[in-house]
Amino acid sequence: MHRRFWVGTAAFVWAALSAWAVPDAAGRQDTPPSAPAARQQQTVTSYCLTCHNARAKTGGLVLEGLDPADAPAHPDVWEKVIRKVRAMLGSRH
Repeated sequence: MHRRFWVGTAAFVWAALSAWAVPDAAGRQDTPPSAPAARQQQTVTSYCLTCHNARAKTGGLVLEGLDPADAPAHPDVWEKVIRKVRAMLGSRH
């Protein structure tokens, strides 16, 4: 049961973090660029900050104050997040 919870949570987080607006065949985006960024921040706030805040520092990872939409500013942190989520899902990408 505990493992299923974490796998489900990881799948949700991965889907939410990777939900960038995808251009259609004509190159137009179907959602405003800010909509995916808001979803990503909400997902991190709801599911990650409980453990990965400045006080708890679970696993040495602090996501508090970081914006997933500005991932290039902290590529090492977001790469760590992606690798951990993939490992939790058993993905081999």
